[in-house]
Amino acid sequence: MHNVHLVSIPAFENKCKSMMYVTLEQVLNAVLPNWRHYLIGVATEGDAQMPARVLDIVARLQTEAAAPVVYRSTSSCHQLNCIVTNFYSSLQDGCFLSGLKKLSLYIRQQPELLA
Repeated sequence: MHNVHLVSIPAFENKCKSMMYVTLEQVLNAVLPNWRHYLIGVATEGDAQMPARVLDIVARLQTEAAAPVVYRSTSSCHQLNCIVTNFYSSLQDGCFLSGLKKLSLYIRQQPELLA
């Protein structure tokens, strides 16, 4: 049983998606030759939506797989960060967040306050 395989695809805009897929396919063939019969998870970090080139690669993975075994997800960390930032930015016309950052910086620069 294989439960974890990590593959990172460069996020460069100028890279050809077919070249990225070929590289991914070569890695998967080397790590797990019968990868087309396994569940494959694709996750992105950062943007709330997957870039179009990643969606194209996922679509190609789905057509190459023996069964529809590809699932997609995005990180909720980015979405949570946006929500929290928007909330704190809305307090005191945006002054609260900048004041909180200044206070945090000041405290971190004072070792006696951290003891």
